[in-house]
Amino acid sequence: MLPTSEEEAYQLHATGRSLFVAHLDSNPCVPRPWIFGAGLDPKAADRLHGLLLDHGVDASQVKQRGSLLIQAIGLAATQQAVNSGQPWRALKAAANHVRPPFQIVLPGELEAVVNKKAAQGGLKGKKKANPASKKVPNKPEPPPGLDPAKLLIEDGIFALQDGTPVRQINLADIGPFASGVVLCTVEQAAAYLRANQLVSSGGLGLVLINVDSGQISTALTWSTQRVILRCQANKEPILAPACLVQLGQQVVTSKPAQDISEALHEPAACLKVAIYRDSVGDWDQVVRAPVKYLLGLLPPLQACSGGSPDQPCTCSKWHPPPGSCVEDPVLDVWRRQWVSLNFQACSAERAEVFLVNVRCLETQLEASLGLSGRNGLFLEPRSLDARDSHMEYQVLWLPKVDIAELTRLQQCTAGALGLARVGSRLGIRSRLKDAPSVAQTLKPGSVFLASGSRSTFELGPLPFGCDRLTVSKLCGQWGWKARPLHPCRTVDGTLGNMWRVQACTPPPNNVVYYHGSEIVITKVSDADQPAQHSAAQIIGNSATVQLCTKEAAPAIDPWLKNDPWAPAPGLPNPTPQGDAHTSIKEVEARITQNVWDKFNAGTMEVDSNATEARFAALEQQVQSLTAHQQQMEVAIEESSKKSDNQIAALQVQVTTQIDNQGHHIQGMFQAQLQQIEALLTKRARME
Repeated sequence: MLPTSEEEAYQLHATGRSLFVAHLDSNPCVPRPWIFGAGLDPKAADRLHGLLLDHGVDASQVKQRGSLLIQAIGLAATQQAVNSGQPWRALKAAANHVRPPFQIVLPGELEAVVNKKAAQGGLKGKKKANPASKKVPNKPEPPPGLDPAKLLIEDGIFALQDGTPVRQINLADIGPFASGVVLCTVEQAAAYLRANQLVSSGGLGLVLINVDSGQISTALTWSTQRVILRCQANKEPILAPACLVQLGQQVVTSKPAQDISEALHEPAACLKVAIYRDSVGDWDQVVRAPVKYLLGLLPPLQACSGGSPDQPCTCSKWHPPPGSCVEDPVLDVWRRQWVSLNFQACSAERAEVFLVNVRCLETQLEASLGLSGRNGLFLEPRSLDARDSHMEYQVLWLPKVDIAELTRLQQCTAGALGLARVGSRLGIRSRLKDAPSVAQTLKPGSVFLASGSRSTFELGPLPFGCDRLTVSKLCGQWGWKARPLHPCRTVDGTLGNMWRVQACTPPPNNVVYYHGSEIVITKVSDADQPAQHSAAQIIGNSATVQLCTKEAAPAIDPWLKNDPWAPAPGLPNPTPQGDAHTSIKEVEARITQNVWDKFNAGTMEVDSNATEARFAALEQQVQSLTAHQQQMEVAIEESSKKSDNQIAALQVQVTTQIDNQGHHIQGMFQAQLQQIEALLTKRARME
């Protein structure tokens, strides 16, 4: 029964409270209460607040604005947008789709952000990009190569096959009986390369520098090698790539070096390690010591000194073999980066990915790749300089598959080494030889292309009823392994579509047939790649390389050609066509007439008295100046004689002092020698 008075309500409250306390005291443990509707995941909430703060929302309004955004677009949509690859774009799209649209950043806050970026020079104003106004950037000019006139070839570098060394000669010394090597460029030796003839009966070779193998077009025997050159200015050595072209009947080769040192290194490999924040439990631990964190999770990169030759250790760590010259499997760690999911640099606290390059022993490479995908670590094999991907491994990308399913597929698929991840893309890595079988198992019916350079081709016209699967089967019937990308354009009429396909090799035939119609296969021009210049492969001191580099041509001032302040060019005066001899005669006649007119214009009388007076005054001035000059010369001669006498006297004094000091020093030396001889003489033994 419900209480009917205040006293009964107090009594019911006391009774219920005592029963509740007694029940709690009687149980050894109390279950934790369930919490429903707790909101975003803590990591997602921190990420949302960081996005709002970065895009101009006031710090005091971040939590409130985030709550309003969750109420407007929903908890699930907010969670999905924050965890996507482009969180801010996804949040704006979700906020614009609700009715009424939710404004995440207020106009005043947006204006403050724009003004701040403009003050920092990062934003000058919102300008709509015009695709037609985009200009193709100018290709960087290749750096000037080495100058052969500033370099010398080391003696003993080149020799004949019988071991006779050859010396360096000039290009002008080439002849039927010449012997030696000539250091020059491909432009200087173009005539000999085009002639395709042997010049000398002895050993003669051209050492071409600043040249790639694709630039040499000749029937003569040639080979590529690295040559030791020496700068003429400072005698410093330079190691540069070169091509040796044979111009003589005797073959010139590089003399092999006598290497007496034993091997003190081990084969190495390079790994690019990425730690993703969404797969790590404690990100602060990663921020404090990221390299220590990742090496602690990779036992193959840890050294273990346990065990003995009789009872070897069976742990998964690296055990140094007997006689190894390396003490640790990790050789180098460099290029640490904190980036976002879009791989933009940011602070460690706000970063989503940590990247680092690790160079380790080659024997530990595949054992480390087997741990890729665990504990947030994803490993990628790279070339030794970490610039390119390792060509012995390939990744099969599997979209719309989570990490748990990928881990199961890796464990159940033969040939799969580990997981791969780049941003939001996930896949399975395998060896190149196992990649076709792994692709056939995980993605049956798909076209597998080996890693390496790939080209794009246009194929068509094909009927409108073809899709990617039919196009791939059609290419297979032609004996061509190609991956269909998409239809690029439609051919006029009802002929069909042109398809873009990707392949590693060119098609067997450029024109094929399908159902009685011709199919044309053409290669799409690739983007211009920057040329690999040999200057980047030159090894030596940077100052020495710069000293031996060709001097670049002086740059032309653009204002000399296009001066905005120059007067506008006028129209050229019309030149009358006629005989040049006649024109010259007319000009002479006009000049003669003008001269005679001036002579006849006035009188030729001259006042002789005034002229004589002026001449007399000028003669007196000249005589006075001449006398003054003579007096100055006499004074200068007297002063020079006095200075010569003083200098001679000083020289005599200095010579006398030097002689006196020399005699004094010689006397001191004689005295010291006598004392030393007296000390060294044998003394008589006193009995």
